[in-house]
This record gives sequence, structure tokens and C-alpha cells, in this order.
Amino acid sequence: TRSLFFILFAGLIGIPLVLFTLKKSRRKRSSITSSINQVVFFPNRPTLKRTVDSVNVLVQILRKADQKIDLCVYCLSSQKLIDILIDAHQRQVVIRVITDCEQEAVAGGQVTRLRQSGIQVRIDNSSFLMHHKFCIIDGKYLINGSLNWTSQGIYGNQENVIITDNICFVEPFLKHFNELWNMYDPQNLTYP
Repeated sequence: TRSLFFILFAGLIGIPLVLFTLKKSRRKRSSITSSINQVVFFPNRPTLKRTVDSVNVLVQILRKADQKIDLCVYCLSSQKLIDILIDAHQRQVVIRVITDCEQEAVAGGQVTRLRQSGIQVRIDNSSFLMHHKFCIIDGKYLINGSLNWTSQGIYGNQENVIITDNICFVEPFLKHFNELWNMYDPQNLTYP
């Protein structure tokens, strides 16, 4: 009876203690490895009654930048998103932009404004389109999808963006960005 009492007592105390410890360690682990995997859709219009303000999602993730924003996008004319890049640059965040040569001459294009603000912009001068639409923030967040950074893309077109901090996706995009950045260096002139 004494050993039976000990087993019951140990079970009553031990099991909750083990469960508490497991729950605590699981909570700690999830807070360390919290991840971002979010999908947002455009257009961003009040009439669509979306549960998420798509533009605000982009704004919030861009404002998280404290080291670097690497942007590779075909078309770039959204004043709101350009303002965020310039604000980040003024906070000493390194901004690197790659876009297509057609964007230098576009009315409403923002290449000149970015350069006048001190932001590095490299241009694909090849006969092919630089048609990517991705952004890497601090080497740990990826924004990727069909969205050009334009008012038409944000408020008119049917577009999508995936935001993730999954390193399996972030690293290849970062590697590709760096390859393009080197390829479009005006001193290299090795355009395909």
C-alpha cells in the first residue's frame, strides 16, 4: 500500500510537472522561431471589404528594416512605397534598387527621385525585361509576388504578394539579387 500511495502521489505531481515543463519549452521555442508566412491580395479597395489592408501589411514589413532593403522590381511609381524607401534611407538603412531601363523615362516613374535622395539604383539595360517583383529586408524577410510597386498595381490590378521569413526562400532570392546587382553594375557592362 505504501508503494501504491507513492506511485499515485508521484503520478499526481509528476504528470502535471512534465506537462507544464513541455508546455513551457514549447512556448519558448515558438517565440524564438516565430515565423512570418503571409499572403496578401490586391487591389486594395474599401469596396472589396478585405479583412487585411494589403498596403498596410507592406508598409509595416518595410518599416521593420533596420539594416538593408534590396528591391528588384520591374515598375516603380507608388509615391507611398517610395516615401517609405526614402524614409528608411534617411534612417541609415541601405537601400539598393534594381529596375528595368524602361523605368528611367516613364512619366511618374521614381528612379530619378530615388537617386536624388541618395539611393543606389541599377538598371537592366538589356533588350529583355527585368521583370522580377521581389524585395528582401535585412536579409531575413522576403516579399515576392506579381505586384509592381505602382498605384495601378495596388489599387487596380488583381495582384498577390507572399511575405515570408523562411530562410529556404529568402537565401536564394538574396543570392540572386546580389548576382543581378553585380551584373548591372555600370562598370561591368556585362548585360545579356
